[in-house]
Amino acid sequence: MASPNGHGEILTTHDRARWRALVAASPGRDAFFLPEYALLFEHLSAGEETARLFFWGDGDDYIVYPFFVRPVHHLPFVRAAPPGEISPCYDAISPYGYSGPLACIRHSERATDLWRGFLRAFHHYCRETGIVCEFARLHPFNGNHVYLQQWTGGVRAANPIVYVALEQPEAALWRGFNRGNRSNINKARRNGVRIVRDADGAHVEAFYALYRATMRRNHADPWYDFSPRFFAESFALLGDSISLFYAEYRGRIVAAASFLHTGEVVHYFLGGSDSDYLALRPNNLLMYEAIRWAREAGFRFFNLGGGYGSGTSLLRFKAGFSDTTTLFYTYRKVHLPDVYDALCRCAAAAHPGGEEAWAAGAGDFFPLYRARGMERAAAFSPAQNLSRAGEGR
Repeated sequence: MASPNGHGEILTTHDRARWRALVAASPGRDAFFLPEYALLFEHLSAGEETARLFFWGDGDDYIVYPFFVRPVHHLPFVRAAPPGEISPCYDAISPYGYSGPLACIRHSERATDLWRGFLRAFHHYCRETGIVCEFARLHPFNGNHVYLQQWTGGVRAANPIVYVALEQPEAALWRGFNRGNRSNINKARRNGVRIVRDADGAHVEAFYALYRATMRRNHADPWYDFSPRFFAESFALLGDSISLFYAEYRGRIVAAASFLHTGEVVHYFLGGSDSDYLALRPNNLLMYEAIRWAREAGFRFFNLGGGYGSGTSLLRFKAGFSDTTTLFYTYRKVHLPDVYDALCRCAAAAHPGGEEAWAAGAGDFFPLYRARGMERAAAFSPAQNLSRAGEGR
């Protein structure tokens, strides 16, 4: 797979050294692009999905794209289809979080040709390997949605995310918090809550217990019920790219959160707290100290993420730290339209409520054949929930 503008190459998590070096050389490098991050979720899928990195370019200028390949042909509604109607096929999805294509272009005059070549080459790769379609949650800070929208379309604005710009004096940062948040931070301090950064995850077991209790309390989607192994592996694999902060009160860990950090951005990743101690406001102080640490460490942005509506308590909590938001975008592309349509027909035919009920329930979900009703019929697969987590279907 080559042209005058570059060549194509596929890497797997067995090629972590090269994968890591390609990401590290890009000015937009981020923890979500790392091979160790992909490997973490590859393990989570228990072999059901495989992580790959598509490379296009040459030694000086290139674009890389991490994604997961998911088998489609084993889904129950496909197995129920007439023999031979659906050949073995797959779909692609970006890792949980924010990623999409990552460019390292030292010669700006080559950017247009490289992006065009990348998009053509990846489309050809998907068609040749039976990848029906792809869905990606794009990175909110590296602008990869611009070229995708310009040359291929399929880009959609999703919900805004809240972030803190860290290149400002600490006094200005403090003034950027709303009054209620500042009051809660001061309350936590008066109550004797202490925040500790645990760089190596020594307290990951306590963190897991808090996280699990929080997911149960909030009736979270089962996909987010990560195992103790997932928590331990996140620190073992990601090393210097992840930190744990915890809130301690009278010798007891009452809240904890993990943060991913590589390049210019720190991302709030996972968090949990003990409901018996929420009145002490440990989460407010914890997030404040994590933001202070990120600023002092030289990062540019602290990404608190978004929510599923302006009225949700989680989004209100995040907005207490900043009124600065940016949109993140999702990307969808059908590479094999005939197969995609056949899969949708099979999904509709297999729906217990009939085709009309399937169409009404599927809405704007992408890919349409993995809409909620058909997901429930399928064997559980972690990546199935990733487009749902993208807030844009």
